[in-house]
Amino acid sequence: MEEPIAASMKVTIDRFADAAKIRLSSESAVPGASRELAPGVLFDFDENGELVSIEVLGLKRRGIDPRRVEVETSGREDADELSDDHPAPRALARILTDDSTTRQ
Repeated sequence: MEEPIAASMKVTIDRFADAAKIRLSSESAVPGASRELAPGVLFDFDENGELVSIEVLGLKRRGIDPRRVEVETSGREDADELSDDHPAPRALARILTDDSTTRQ
């Protein structure tokens, strides 16, 4: 079985459009192949029908602050694989530190 190719996920925040886009693939979305799965939540698909991005419109209306993006991993092993400049290891370390101080 072929080993999956690791692709980076990219989150783009457009505060002027009050929207966020989460890119899950480097493939291009096919024009007209987007589906609105909930009001203001669009899924974009490539020519093979694979999901390539998710768009969320109306961030302020949803109570989402576009200046604040948090990354959460399921555990230290996941964060250790990320680059040093990625925010997830720092966030995880802060959570682990906060948890240990609240337990004492």
